[in-house]
This record gives sequence, C-alpha cells and structure tokens, in this order.
Amino acid sequence: MYNNIRKNDYPTSEDYLEGLTIESCDYRELYEKYKDEPNVVFIVDPPYLSTDVGTYKMYWRLSDYLDVLNVLKGKPFVYFTSDKSSIIELCEWLGKNKTLGNPFEGCERFEFNAHVNYDAGYKDMMLVKPNAA
Repeated sequence: MYNNIRKNDYPTSEDYLEGLTIESCDYRELYEKYKDEPNVVFIVDPPYLSTDVGTYKMYWRLSDYLDVLNVLKGKPFVYFTSDKSSIIELCEWLGKNKTLGNPFEGCERFEFNAHVNYDAGYKDMMLVKPNAA
C-alpha cells in the first residue's frame, strides 16, 4: 500500500470554493436563513436511519429525520445516506400510503421502564385504541 500513496503535493486550488457561502449550524437555523434565497443548494448529511448514532453529540430521533425531509420539500439539495439506512425505504412506503395519517391518534398510552442490566434500559409502550372510528 505504501507504494500506492501519492508522494508529492497536490496542486493548490485557492479559488475552488470561490463564490460559495459555507455555513455549519443547526439545519433549522440554516433553512430559515436561506429558504427563500435563489441559487441555494442544501447539502444534507444526517445520521443514517437505523444505524448507531452514539458518536453524535445530540439525540437524533425519527422525527428529526422526517423534519429534515420536510424542510427539503421543493428545494434543491444533495442528501447523503447509505444502504444501512432505511430512509429510502421509509420514504417510498410513505409515498405509496399517502392517506394513512397517524394510526395512533386517539390512543391511550401505557409505559413501563424495563431494564436489561444496571446500565441499560428502555421503555416498553402499549398503545390502546378502544374504539376504531
């Protein structure tokens, strides 16, 4: 592998990003700032759905994935994901089932804190809908 590594410097590209405004902040702030600006492309690289997000400094929930997709609607973007993520499958399913709505609306929710061991636990939930309308 050593012999395959480039041994001289790459040519400089001082003007490579000329004319671009690059910002790094919460996507909601960025969207509010640029949503009505022409010639804006949003570059989106969220944690991959259904993969470990332990290395991130925030808790990323399913609603965060969906909120990102909602703000991108009708905007130019580049979205990064992987085949480990289920976001494409989820969006395709939502596209086929447009009139589903929230099947848990009107349910009563019961919760139980379960523990796997001293350090690990989760919350079991049961949703009950007594009368289907």
